[in-house]
Amino acid sequence: MSSLSRSTATAEGRVSSGATQIEPLTYLLENPEATSTASALIVVNPNTLEAELTARNLPPLPSGKVYAVWTLPEENTPVTTDAKGAILTGVFQLETEGLASANLTVPVVFRRPELVAKMAITVEDATSPQQHSGSVFLISQQ
Repeated sequence: MSSLSRSTATAEGRVSSGATQIEPLTYLLENPEATSTASALIVVNPNTLEAELTARNLPPLPSGKVYAVWTLPEENTPVTTDAKGAILTGVFQLETEGLASANLTVPVVFRRPELVAKMAITVEDATSPQQHSGSVFLISQQ
């Protein structure tokens, strides 16, 4: 499995020299059990709290299901999370066979990159993705 990719400056939460902007953060999400070739790349701009998701080789979902993107803060980070310690960051569906892209608004915790442990994708009910009842399908690694 590939590991989470972050530049040294952003992994330590420092800003680029001579500027007040935090460098973009890149998360590679893969299947934790290596049972699928599906993957997703999420590039986060911590300054604007916007992210671009690109996913490939995703299986089609049954009617009424969506892919959900989750932010997993480090333990004891002072943010509101669900019972599984995650923040619902967005939902998306396939655009074409196996491919998806989405623009996401990420939680403010991304302004302190060292507080973000991982990102994950699950399959959830389209009417209530916040219930977080699905298992992890893709996850970033540290």
